[in-house]
Amino acid sequence: MTSVPAPGAHVSAPAQSGAPGSRGTRAFRPRRMITSMIVALLLTAAAVLGLVEVLSALFGRPVNVLPVRQGANWLRSTPWNDPAVITTGVVLALLGLLLLALALLPGRTRMVPLVSDDPDLILGATPRSVNQMLGVAARDVSGVSSARTRVRGKKVRVDVDTSVQDTDDLRNRVTEAVEARLANLQPLQKHRVKVNIRRHGGRLR
Repeated sequence: MTSVPAPGAHVSAPAQSGAPGSRGTRAFRPRRMITSMIVALLLTAAAVLGLVEVLSALFGRPVNVLPVRQGANWLRSTPWNDPAVITTGVVLALLGLLLLALALLPGRTRMVPLVSDDPDLILGATPRSVNQMLGVAARDVSGVSSARTRVRGKKVRVDVDTSVQDTDDLRNRVTEAVEARLANLQPLQKHRVKVNIRRHGGRLR
């Protein structure tokens, strides 16, 4: 038996060693490229300014783009236990820890990883396509006038409009239909389905 990607599904690079679930989750997580680019640009700008200061001083024509002399004088005249020094050190340490955390912790995945029969492939579907498929499953239930679904993390929220009186029975049938469609999609992570029922002109229950 081979896996057939769902509509909107994407195929990732060949899988590496490790548990299939963790591989699928990691494969579709963004690497915080914007944060990395900002940090790289700031470090490059600081390095260029420092190089300009050093070279201009060596040639006897300091450009004084950076307040190097004032900074050196402040450092020589300020003791280590000065509140300004301690505060600056704490701020720099916290900033370093923040950048380290951003580098080590990947962002939230924008895909829904799916099970694949091929151990060398990792499949994923966009949340939009999963929402559409689950919405169709909910709207196919008898008594449902309209339905909207939203996948977020390991949760699936289904908002249903109806005119039927027995909302408890309808909630159970919609839950079963959506869970059956999820089982057919075979996501790597187990999702919890929550169905909210709203009768025409009423509130969500």
